[in-house]
Amino acid sequence: IFSISTLSRAEEGIYPQCTTLPGTIWVERKAGHTNWSGPYISAKLFEIDYLPGVLLGEVAPMSDIPYWQDEALRAVATSARTWGSYFCTRRLLQDLVHVGVWDTEDDQVYWPERTDVIDTEKMRYAQRVTDTIGIYMTYKGVIFDAEYRADTGNPTQSWENVGTGYQYLKSVPEPVTALSTIGPGFSQVGSHYWTSGLNPAGTNPRWPSYLQVLPHYYTGIEFAGGNFSDSHYRWNALNQSVPSPMFYQSNNATIRLQNTSSYTWTNYHYISYHWANLDGTPVSEFYTANRVAVGALSPGADDTYIVAIQPPSLNNSHPLVLQWDMVYAPPGYSDFWFRDALWPTQDVVVCVGGPCKAFLPAV
Repeated sequence: IFSISTLSRAEEGIYPQCTTLPGTIWVERKAGHTNWSGPYISAKLFEIDYLPGVLLGEVAPMSDIPYWQDEALRAVATSARTWGSYFCTRRLLQDLVHVGVWDTEDDQVYWPERTDVIDTEKMRYAQRVTDTIGIYMTYKGVIFDAEYRADTGNPTQSWENVGTGYQYLKSVPEPVTALSTIGPGFSQVGSHYWTSGLNPAGTNPRWPSYLQVLPHYYTGIEFAGGNFSDSHYRWNALNQSVPSPMFYQSNNATIRLQNTSSYTWTNYHYISYHWANLDGTPVSEFYTANRVAVGALSPGADDTYIVAIQPPSLNNSHPLVLQWDMVYAPPGYSDFWFRDALWPTQDVVVCVGGPCKAFLPAV
């Protein structure tokens, strides 16, 4: 039995209208819209029809982003799936019979029949929904209001400006945008910049997975509907400065990192690194790398660290991959690297021993 939300704005956030993913959702086409044909109030299959139409409505190609990164589309799909489940019966629709959502930005823009997107792109968008089918987010064990917007600004707005039920919307740095703070939540354009490694002002660390994007914006959340790494072992690089070429002595590198896990780190958490060849194989699995303790860093918080990087000895200059990684190393226990929990490393191609003689691929 579903009911229309009667909660105040401050009370919303963790009181979902659908406690599991809905099979269908009722959608009303608002007056004057030509987003889709057929009856103006229709039941849409949630995964097959509604969510692909939302991706087309929310993040269609535009002048600034003519081609959205696949990982960004997966992030948008997961956020839209979570929001659509939370607000599955948000409004009494115009027929005064069904409850559901509008096809406008008042809810989520649903535009499956737009003519300014070529068919192959529509198929790609639908595939990105399929890639993440059934995957959603929870906070304290329940589906939450996954608030999002085109751009949040830097930094994102904190939950104190929204309501007490929104404590997962912590203010976090968003250096990939030049805009000042606009609002809280997930940034659609930010997801594209983070997963591409490029932003209008230059370059930034590239996050290879959409699973890195979402906990950057939604603090302390969990993923559901699939097999995921332990949420204790998550982190992201927000900025980095690594010297290249790098010679056979200690070289200082700087990294700004964020705790995107669900608990506060301790003095037994360190930022460190591995060396790998361009094909990903380790240069030396037992190479002793320097490490720096990150201290007590709470979920969503970030800080900047200087790490002395020691490259392996080579007979001549050679491109290698520096793989930043977090390691948990309490006394009396074996080191546990976050990559062992299947969390991505932050990779940087470095010329070791002198200038590289070959083209360096982007990592």
